[in-house]
Amino acid sequence: MSVNLLMVNDQTAPILRQIGQSDPEILILQEYTSFWHAELQSALGDEYPYWCSIQREDSFGSAIYSRRPFAGDPQRGFVLSDGWQPLIRAVVQIDGRDIAIYNVHLLPPRRYDYTIVWRRHFADVLGLLEEEALPVILAGDFNFTDNSVFADDLRRAGFRSAYSIAGWGRGWTWPALDSLWWFPACGSTTCTSAVV
Repeated sequence: MSVNLLMVNDQTAPILRQIGQSDPEILILQEYTSFWHAELQSALGDEYPYWCSIQREDSFGSAIYSRRPFAGDPQRGFVLSDGWQPLIRAVVQIDGRDIAIYNVHLLPPRRYDYTIVWRRHFADVLGLLEEEALPVILAGDFNFTDNSVFADDLRRAGFRSAYSIAGWGRGWTWPALDSLWWFPACGSTTCTSAVV
């Protein structure tokens, strides 16, 4: 399960209720702040004894919670085209196979300069995935739609949208406001997680 917590959101009950109803083996979180860390550790720490996080007070903190032990130490952060980025890669064993889990949160393409950085970071993430030796679960907030050329790039790389297969509800994370839907790469079918 992948959830963008929205770093300014302090209403934990609805998200905790949805996590409880979904009962995921692995929980992948974006916009993970120290507030959310304290809340989730208190509510879920016993259920998910394996976790790694990058806590930030902006929109780019992230975490992975797992009921399965990590195989080795998770990687917290990668150097992309313009420096260090708070992405997480962890490995868990599923059905006797090591699986790499990537938690990615790309900039929203709401300004021209953001869009340029977003495109560079997406290309860098594709490069990381091409070099990955293990099967991959790629999850996060990509800030693009399922009908974008970027989603096509992931499909060509062998990824399938988990939301398209099993999702329900709103299905996108940005823009949160209807008035921003006209921005390029935005819309109602954001590809938020995929698996190969």
